[in-house]
Amino acid sequence: MSPNDQIELRRMRRKKKSNSTMKDVADLAGVSVSTVSHVINGTRYVEDSTKDKVLSCIAELKYSPNIIAQRLNGLNLKTIGVLVSNLQGSFFHRLVSSLSTLANKNEYDLLVCDSAENTELEKRHINTLLKKGIDGLIFAPVDHKTHYTELDQRTVPFVQVDRVSDSCKSDYIGINNYLQAQLITRTLIERGCRRIGFVRTEGSRYRGERLSGYYQSCNDAGIYDEALIIRVSTDSSNEKEILEWYRKQSPVDAVICSNADICYKVLHSLDRHLTTESSTVIFSFDNNKWFDLLQFPLLSLDQPIELIGRMAFETLLSRIEGNDDPFKKIFVDCDIVNL
Repeated sequence: MSPNDQIELRRMRRKKKSNSTMKDVADLAGVSVSTVSHVINGTRYVEDSTKDKVLSCIAELKYSPNIIAQRLNGLNLKTIGVLVSNLQGSFFHRLVSSLSTLANKNEYDLLVCDSAENTELEKRHINTLLKKGIDGLIFAPVDHKTHYTELDQRTVPFVQVDRVSDSCKSDYIGINNYLQAQLITRTLIERGCRRIGFVRTEGSRYRGERLSGYYQSCNDAGIYDEALIIRVSTDSSNEKEILEWYRKQSPVDAVICSNADICYKVLHSLDRHLTTESSTVIFSFDNNKWFDLLQFPLLSLDQPIELIGRMAFETLLSRIEGNDDPFKKIFVDCDIVNL
């Protein structure tokens, strides 16, 4: 059977779909997914005959038509999608800024979306980014329990940052939330703290891992008290709720805030109770430059956000260029600051 006959056979066997994928192109052309990627992105030499066959299949399947059409006209467009959960938060604001700088240096455009911690909005953004023909995706999942079918069905490479969903087969770059929470809690215990509160919200896995690390260290030291844990919502100030909890549990030696937004809520709620003479230490998982202006004890975890961004970007570029090594979870080191 000739190569043309083989293509025709695959074409007849293939079911028609409205959204073609890179894998569909590869199957129809009888080549690997990485070869299709190299043809589209110009990242590696591909023989003219193979390139022509891939381009023909791309045209036939109408794969990402808006982007591919421009590329076929000689424009080497390179685009990376970025999907985070809260662009207003300092962590993701700095992360996106870092990614933008790296994208510019490597002649990539960024398409940035904010899921606002909403799984339905996140799903819509993923579909939109895929339809735009992105070359790769860097994203922070809202919920580790979500099954990202849209990404499973596509061959667009992606890297998870800050949070990780086990349902996604991809690389992960970020901190080890469980071990860091253990270390933080032990540090507070070593400083003499015995009544250590933990303020959390519902949601992603990283928050649960931080709570688990806190629990483990408190339990090992024989000081765990469930009443010292308070759950607050993300869409209200919770000022009265936090203040009542703090007064009821007093004395509270330390309060661990599961992220920077929670830390802001706690500081706002307990403002009149936190002074230079205060014995309550506040801890935030995210470091902010304005922490230096506070007049009471505050510790924070200084996550190397720029390093996380760089590693995520470089890992994604490697995948875009055809690297098919086993996926890795890469944990970066952090420092506790403002001691």
